[in-house]
Amino acid sequence: MNICFILDPWAELNPEVDSSLRIIHEAAARGHKVALFQPKNLTIRENETYAFANILTRMDKVPESIPAFYKKAKFRKQMVPLKGFDAVFLRKDPPLDNLMLNFLDSVKDDTFIINGVDGLRKANNKIYVTSFEEASDYIPETYVSKDMLIHEGLRLKRQCLCTVGSSIKNEMLYNHFHLWIWKPTISP
Repeated sequence: MNICFILDPWAELNPEVDSSLRIIHEAAARGHKVALFQPKNLTIRENETYAFANILTRMDKVPESIPAFYKKAKFRKQMVPLKGFDAVFLRKDPPLDNLMLNFLDSVKDDTFIINGVDGLRKANNKIYVTSFEEASDYIPETYVSKDMLIHEGLRLKRQCLCTVGSSIKNEMLYNHFHLWIWKPTISP
């Protein structure tokens, strides 16, 4: 099979924990042709979508260890049509690149895209779960805002709650979309 992966730069992958690298390793070990590229490497030529991809050079023996595979991997650059792949794994970390999705729209009927384009448009971040009616039954109270003033107000509220001896612990998360999320969780 010809398999491609849209993901972060190879040099930024952590061979100890990156699940994309595990999938790439397994594909190479099974003898599949593997290509990697980033969204910025997409192009359209004569109405066909291509990628300037890094093609994994076949290895006589694929190392069993992921870190050894990561170090040994060699690539050659080539412009390849996306329609030439049997499967495209969309493994890029957020934020989601909407222009990339537009490129993929042109091949979604011709090649199998894992983490489909339409699904990613609808549910591309952790806020999607709040659209379900029963969400409050399964997730803790969550505050989301792009406004730093609201974040500051929540921080002050948290300080006030903690000052009066509340059993609320507060975790603040910062995601790639620059949304400040504050999740109060109850301590036992």
